[in-house]
Amino acid sequence: MARNLMSILQREGPVGRVLVFAANNHVRKSPRESDLGVYLNDLLGKQMIVIGSFCNKGAVGRLGGETRPIPPSPSLTLNSAFMDGVRKPLFLLDLDSVPREGPLADWLANGKPVWNYRFEGNPARSFDALLVIDTISPLRPLK
Repeated sequence: MARNLMSILQREGPVGRVLVFAANNHVRKSPRESDLGVYLNDLLGKQMIVIGSFCNKGAVGRLGGETRPIPPSPSLTLNSAFMDGVRKPLFLLDLDSVPREGPLADWLANGKPVWNYRFEGNPARSFDALLVIDTISPLRPLK
């Protein structure tokens, strides 16, 4: 993936732009060297902006048109903390403005669970911004 992206960037030249959609664990800038984002961050540095995304509840689609519900996030997860703290259904959090030291930095670095899995690393070091969505819905084909 990284080679393909770098090839596209070289072809587009210095003013070219590429938008890449991928799962948070693929695009994050830390902690594993095998992640696409870590590799690209080493190559591109500040030329790259990584936006992670979290949601609180909703439903996701499956093959065959089925949907799987996502219950509201339990307390003490990143998802619920963002929703309870901001109280907006959709917002973008600029993580560059988050202090690197102090109580908030310590809280983020503590590996808070996200939904039902543990997010590896500190979101403020993994992403430049977070898109936080209260309720998501499955993709539906255009008619």
